[in-house]
Amino acid sequence: MASATKSRNGEVASCSGDLPEEQKEQKLAVFAALSDLLDIHGRRAMAYSSFDKAFRLFLREHTLWNAGAAATYVDACRKVTAEFSDCSAKAKVTEADLRRAEEDELAQVVRDIQELESTKLQLTVKYQTLRKDHNTYEDSCKHPVTGCGCVKSDFNTVFADEALY
Repeated sequence: MASATKSRNGEVASCSGDLPEEQKEQKLAVFAALSDLLDIHGRRAMAYSSFDKAFRLFLREHTLWNAGAAATYVDACRKVTAEFSDCSAKAKVTEADLRRAEEDELAQVVRDIQELESTKLQLTVKYQTLRKDHNTYEDSCKHPVTGCGCVKSDFNTVFADEALY
């Protein structure tokens, strides 16, 4: 008799063969956990895409006279933060599911992915902050000479001094 399980995203898998019922259930639990992880990463990719689009729109439309662009970006940041937080919580559940299924190596891979995702998000935010500050400073340059180089010089100094928070 075949066993079947359903992942959180609705996929159904079955396991048949000569395995004892307990092993079938364990294999199906691992499949469900990995399927859930794939779903989580799809959601993260969509969140990053949304985050990037909102940032690009902010850079294109933000001026001293258009405060609405900043408000739109802040709203997008709130939504993306909530999505990342939910993805992280679900990944922790997936990690725990894998540990219960005695798949410690896979659970550690999920933990490693979580740590890398955290680092990626921190770097993305730092990049956006520096980029926003660079564009704001560039807009405020009052030198009469176009292309005076002061902005580029100051922006490169920020990187050289490793002033990323």
